[in-house]
This record gives sequence, structure tokens and C-alpha cells, in this order.
Amino acid sequence: MRSRRKFAALAAAVMIGSVGPALTGVAGAVPAAAGGTIVTVMDATQALGLDPSSGLDGLAALWVGGGRVAFFGHRISGGTIRFGGEITVRSGARTARLTDLTLDIGTGTVDATLDSRPLRLATMDTDNLRLRKNPGDKNLYLGIGFGDDNRVVLTADGSTALNSALGLGTLEQGLPLLVGTISAGLAVDERVAAEVNTDAMALIENGVVVDIGLDDRIDLSDDLGRG
Repeated sequence: MRSRRKFAALAAAVMIGSVGPALTGVAGAVPAAAGGTIVTVMDATQALGLDPSSGLDGLAALWVGGGRVAFFGHRISGGTIRFGGEITVRSGARTARLTDLTLDIGTGTVDATLDSRPLRLATMDTDNLRLRKNPGDKNLYLGIGFGDDNRVVLTADGSTALNSALGLGTLEQGLPLLVGTISAGLAVDERVAAEVNTDAMALIENGVVVDIGLDDRIDLSDDLGRG
């Protein structure tokens, strides 16, 4: 488990869900460096909204625009999820627009552009993941944002930049900005099935819901049919 800060449990939240345009790309897995496998995200949904406990006025209108997930040695080792849309935050007459959000699955960092300035905006817990699929589906979904640590919280740079843009001095590192979950669909083929220790036909025919940790070894051979 990485040493970055872990965050307190969310007691209650109102999430704003959105689904963007269909993703396009070449289906299936391609070899990664050093013997791993990189899988293109082919289908995705997200339910990220402004965390009510942040006290911020605004709107998160996001969708998943693409991404990749990296497997290595029967483990999910990293990857990126890219978001379209924007987060708009207001304070009085001032408005800040956050665009080009990208989540690094391996580190939990969230980069963004604030009014044309790139910055390390926030962090999200990616240690707790979920693999899910329904029987007959040809996509295996990777869920991010499960467990007790599902807030997206501001970094020091993120809080400083938003304070400056909005004319505030109250936003601090660790303040929750977003809350919600992300679900990234990976097309099932022989390489993906091999990374989760089963075969493609068995994985397609069966359902599964399994909670895993980042860099934990995955073995779905005993979990098929539990979805």
C-alpha cells in the first residue's frame, strides 16, 4: 500500500452522475513494458459530484473520456482515467473552471487545468478497487472509489490555486472537493482473462463482484458466478 495520506469516511453525500459520449478505440490488451499488459478503457461511467461538506458553490459536469489500465503479474499496477467536461466553482462574482481532469490510478493523483494553468489538483484513494461484471457481458468493469476513502481531496497546490482564483483564504489541503465512484470497462479477451487467472469464455459467461487492492494479486478462478 502506498504511503500517501488516507482520508476519513464519508458519512453522507449527494452525487451528480453523468455519462459522456461513447468511448472509441482499439479493443483489447496490448503488451506493456517488462511483460505487463495495458488495456484500453472501452466503456465507462462515473458519478462524481461536488462534496457537500466542502462548502463550495458550483457544479461538476464530468464524463469519462478514455483511459488505460495496466496489469502486471496478475495485479492492477496503474493506469490513467481521463475526464471530459468541467468543474465550475463560484465565490461571489468570481468563477473558477477546472478542465482536463486526469486520474493516475497508480498514485491516486488528479491533475487538472485551472483557467489554462495545469496543476496537481487533488488526490483520490485508488488502493481499494472492485472488479465487476454481469453474466454474458463482454466487459470487465474496474470500480474506483469504493470503501471508506472515496473522497477526492485538494492538494496544497490545488487549495492555493483555488483560493487565488476565487479570492478566498479558507480552502486548505485535504478539503474534500468531489465524492463518488468511477467504473471503467475493459473488453474481455484472452490476455485480460489471463491477468485475472481465468479464461476468456469462462469470464464472459459468468458474473463476478470482487473487491481487490491496488497491486494485490488477482485470482478470479474461485469467484466466477458470484456477480
